[in-house]
Amino acid sequence: MKELSGFDRRKWLTGFTNYRFAIPSFAGQVGRAIYNDVDQIYLADPGELFDHDLNDHGFLSIAQNDSSVMLMDCTKLAKVWSLNAAKFERKNALLERALNVPNLWGQLEPEWNARDEEYRTGQSKVLHFTALHTQPWQPFPEEFVYQKSSVGDAWFNLEYSANQQGFLTFTQSNPSSLFTKFTTQASDIQANVPIQDTETVPEIEEAIHILKPNTLLYCHLGERLHRIPEHLRTGGLSTLAMTPFDLCHQDLGALGFQKFDIVLAPKGLQLIPDDDAPWVLEALFHRANGMVYVGIESTYPLQSFTAGPLQSDLKRDFNWWINRIDSISARYPAIHWKFVFHTHSSKGIPQSQIRCGGNWIGTLPRIWILSDGKAGHTTQSELLAKSLGWPYDIKQLRFYGWHKIQKLLWGLAPPNIIGLDQRHSSPLQAPWPDVVISTGWRPAPIARWIRDQSQGRTRIIQLGRKGGGPADLFDVVITPTYYGFSPHPNRIETFAPLNGLTQEDLETVSQRWPDLFGNAPHPRIVFVVGGSTARFKFTPEMARMIGNQLKDLAERCHGKIFAVTSPRTGKELSQALEDTLTPDHVVHTWQPNQSDNPYFAYLAGADVLIVTGESESMLAEAASLGKPIYIVPLSEHSPTWTVRLSEKMVQRAHSQPLNKRGTARPQQGIERLCARLIRSGLIQPRRNLTMLHDSLFKNGVARPFGEPIENGKRPQLNETGDVAKKVKKALGFFDQS
Repeated sequence: MKELSGFDRRKWLTGFTNYRFAIPSFAGQVGRAIYNDVDQIYLADPGELFDHDLNDHGFLSIAQNDSSVMLMDCTKLAKVWSLNAAKFERKNALLERALNVPNLWGQLEPEWNARDEEYRTGQSKVLHFTALHTQPWQPFPEEFVYQKSSVGDAWFNLEYSANQQGFLTFTQSNPSSLFTKFTTQASDIQANVPIQDTETVPEIEEAIHILKPNTLLYCHLGERLHRIPEHLRTGGLSTLAMTPFDLCHQDLGALGFQKFDIVLAPKGLQLIPDDDAPWVLEALFHRANGMVYVGIESTYPLQSFTAGPLQSDLKRDFNWWINRIDSISARYPAIHWKFVFHTHSSKGIPQSQIRCGGNWIGTLPRIWILSDGKAGHTTQSELLAKSLGWPYDIKQLRFYGWHKIQKLLWGLAPPNIIGLDQRHSSPLQAPWPDVVISTGWRPAPIARWIRDQSQGRTRIIQLGRKGGGPADLFDVVITPTYYGFSPHPNRIETFAPLNGLTQEDLETVSQRWPDLFGNAPHPRIVFVVGGSTARFKFTPEMARMIGNQLKDLAERCHGKIFAVTSPRTGKELSQALEDTLTPDHVVHTWQPNQSDNPYFAYLAGADVLIVTGESESMLAEAASLGKPIYIVPLSEHSPTWTVRLSEKMVQRAHSQPLNKRGTARPQQGIERLCARLIRSGLIQPRRNLTMLHDSLFKNGVARPFGEPIENGKRPQLNETGDVAKKVKKALGFFDQS
């Protein structure tokens, strides 16, 4: 129930506050009824609640001051809650009136209204998401910075099941009441809508060339547009058998089982009520045999149909439509779709955002990898591109020193190439790529600029902590969970940074270093050595202490230690390890001018790996091998005042103050401000490497250093393939690669 006429909603906290008290009147003052707030899901058959023994009470709820779930005797409640009272009186007054009647209220078992942290698997029958800023479906992104819900999986599992079944709240045979009202006014509405359309034919010409269609369904709204425009009957479309169809006044069932090679809806869908947009889009895809084309004109002053007159609905932006098209198209992976969103700039200049998805037709999507010169960044980007299976080019970017000004403009300025040394960078010009992969913060503004130049056709995949904070700036963001970012529909979370070690790679590198281990006894214990960072300290004294522990370990298990240093280890740490471990054991010292580094050969030949805990990439590489891993934790430096301030802001953003009912209150005030600073990327949570270690321990991938050494296989951490599948799904691409 929403926006019912006759109700005084001016003092309501929600859009449905007093409707619950009108239910006895709506039910004709007879029988039973169930009331549920909108932020709840059933985990058991509602029939169980409906048949629950009322014990002669008028209504049941979990507490006298909680009416969010009620089993109601409409006959008894009609005597205290009249329709007129529900329309004009306050909620608390209505509830108090009922509670003053002896025996009218009775207590309902708590499993019928389990609020967030009260949820118990297998016991709770109704789950109530009371904390607004952790609701998994994120209904108010403009008000809250959403955080993870501890019970969010229950929602996501139910949503996935509903999507798989194609569940829609409204359908053409059962549209919303607003759609019925809309259809009666459609002709008058469209009289004010310009029907000039010069983009449709060019936008589908490539698809026509590839698909070689024979039939076209032209979908429109209202009688004024029942004729197919003449410009659609020219050129490559002139040979098609075209069928006009009025979505307002014609029944799709009249088309029988007929499918069309192209389904075209170039104008007017922005006027459809919000609740009916999903089934209208579903109808387009259901009738398509090859391609669906949707055009939205967002510049009409009367943009969407809500209650009463037409009103502008600012939520129905480009992403609003894309989210719904993505959801529907996932059930039609064989259909290619194109979406064009027409708008105007602040200066009145016409602009278009264009998005394609579904079954990718023609050549595979083309990728540009934006390389900022950091080998680790480029490696991650290239690894993902290879896993996607799409052709890619690497664009080398060089920057002026003052490029750091982009950090100050982060997310605030429009996309630009400020600070890019274009003379010494790879050329960036049309034809623009279908996908850009960017790792790190420096290429991120360039990626956004490329997307703007392509009118939104190019999709951005952003990796890395410093670039991946503000997820709403990109199409897909890939970050490890321990980075501590808030959940976002565009974010894909991983255990660790992506790595691409394969068995083939290990065999190849082992062949280059056949005598690396000589005749050393087993187990061959490889110690992967990192070094000090701004956060973690690793001193020569610590190196000697760990070296002695390793010697004792090797003696107990009759093995041999091979310590492998890295660029960050430095001369002092390397020397301390050599003094402690040699000559009985081996220390390979990293050399800056060494042409071929045996690091991966050591990983390949190791029986056991021991890794210092400050290096995410080394941990990820080791964890991908399925070998016994032991993590050596390093102590931390005292944080600077800026780090302490940042940490306090992160803690405040994730604090959960309680309301009077003892549950988490909605995010507000300082908590909301801090959360927004994190979401914007202006404040970044520190890497929670303890969380990474604990995740590896929990999943059996690694153990803490000091525990007994055990040989044998371990679970492998190899996320790249799964991430590539998630990326394709997030982009809406269903290619055959």
